[in-house]
Amino acid sequence: MHVNPKSYSVPSKLAQIKDSNPEVVYLNLKLIAAMPKKRSREHTNVDVQLVEIYEDLSNENNEIRLKAAQKLVSRFTPEQNHSEEQIEKALKRLFRGLCSSRKAARIGFSVALTEVLAQVFSPSRKLPSPNLDVSKVIEILETQSDIGGSASGQVSNPCEIGNFTLM
Repeated sequence: MHVNPKSYSVPSKLAQIKDSNPEVVYLNLKLIAAMPKKRSREHTNVDVQLVEIYEDLSNENNEIRLKAAQKLVSRFTPEQNHSEEQIEKALKRLFRGLCSSRKAARIGFSVALTEVLAQVFSPSRKLPSPNLDVSKVIEILETQSDIGGSASGQVSNPCEIGNFTLM
């Protein structure tokens, strides 16, 4: 008996096999056990305003894009005491945005990235950690824009443009 796991509904099958032959029950339970399980997502605190800022950085409207960049930059002024982890997370997101194929994303993300880096490495800011320096920023860039050798030309092109934008 061959059953396609993709068309196999666990609750309906359990109802059907309740009073079935023990061999059928065994085979059905084996099939259920072999089915891929849904990956559970970790529940994290999501800063909705920050998500909207990143979304607006890709907006085709210049005013919306610039306001989003200003909002993001204002979060990284020297007066703000962000941890190295928070700064790295923002840089990773900005570098990924440079690899986006959306029309205005590269413009918005490059403006925001330039200004955030200016704030992070401002002479008036004490770096949160000796590990956060220009070489670390370049390392983050390389990891976020490295797509590996197996990607198609259509996928690799935006990342190559993102790399070119920064270099």
